[in-house]
Amino acid sequence: MSSASQRHHSDTNRAPPMPRRNQRRGSGDRALATSSYTPRDRPHGPGHAIPTQAHGQAEHALEAHILSGRTVLHTDAGPLRLAVPFRSGTLAAAQFPTLWGDVTRPARYLDALLADHVGRPWAVELKDQDAGGGHGAYLRHGIGQAVLYRHYIRSASDLDGWFSLYDLKRTECDAALAFPTGSSGASATLGRLRALAKLYAVEVIEFDRPGLLPGT
Repeated sequence: MSSASQRHHSDTNRAPPMPRRNQRRGSGDRALATSSYTPRDRPHGPGHAIPTQAHGQAEHALEAHILSGRTVLHTDAGPLRLAVPFRSGTLAAAQFPTLWGDVTRPARYLDALLADHVGRPWAVELKDQDAGGGHGAYLRHGIGQAVLYRHYIRSASDLDGWFSLYDLKRTECDAALAFPTGSSGASATLGRLRALAKLYAVEVIEFDRPGLLPGT
């Protein structure tokens, strides 16, 4: 996940400061903007290469595919969409800052804040097990991260203005752990992972790994 210098808060239910660029105001006088960036790789068709997975940042590469719309995640209830629509080709809600626990440390950044068809936000933790983490502890840790991100969003009432602006039901936020489809040899490990995730109401989403070849 990305790290950024953040101003510290004494109240863990308050949103950490958003990046200064592209800010907008929510309720009261608190800036409730999310970070924005223009993806280098726009949604594409056959013949366009996908270079984002060749830069050594595996999780960021998957994030780019999902937040640019090239890869769609599907829950049991249906597909997930961007929580905030593109603005003139610019992504308006990328990594979402959260804060809990030790408030002397920087905020943690949720990989993807998405939403379903009824306006329920989804806190999605992305993992790439083939980047060296494997299917065991690395993915189990992602369950804990998703639980904490969901708890933060559900508890952070100061964010009501921002979520209401986009017709999102903050207190109904769900959580998911998403990663490329696991290998056949890891089926038993992934079965245990799903059983653990179910205990914490975290949905496990496997998706086709984006390709590196043109048109894939």
